[in-house]
Amino acid sequence: EKYLGRKYMVRASMGHLRDLPKSQFGIDVENDFAPKYINIRGKGDLIKALKKDAKNAANAAENPGSFETKTQIPPEEGYDLSYHNLVCPLSNFAKKYGYEEYMPYLCNMDYVMFGVLGAPLYREHTCFADGDYCDFKLKADAPVLPWWPPVFMQDNPYK
Repeated sequence: EKYLGRKYMVRASMGHLRDLPKSQFGIDVENDFAPKYINIRGKGDLIKALKKDAKNAANAAENPGSFETKTQIPPEEGYDLSYHNLVCPLSNFAKKYGYEEYMPYLCNMDYVMFGVLGAPLYREHTCFADGDYCDFKLKADAPVLPWWPPVFMQDNPYK
């Protein structure tokens, strides 16, 4: 990604994801010699993440300006789940039409949403403030963080 740019996603597979089965003939000779692949044991989470990322990229291509999400596998250190929104249409809209002063409140709604779900949200980046991506990091056993007053107005803001 460093060399290809933000529009490309690079994942380390640590080897093959699928292979021909050992227990049977892996080619369907009656169906135009189509291969019969099986997923390699232990690669399920990576395959799911790749499929999700492909679906998100297809949605972003079909609907320009929509959210484009990249799941972090493995999650960032110290978190149980983390993902990045690479495109934020709210930020783009605010910048385009001069509504920048409302963005901190809209970004604060992410904390409200996750708080209602009982999941504490941690952040270091937002598309609006930092320009590159919005990070969403969750800890399973942590207490829900306060979202009022708005995060950006608190003494120790956690973006």
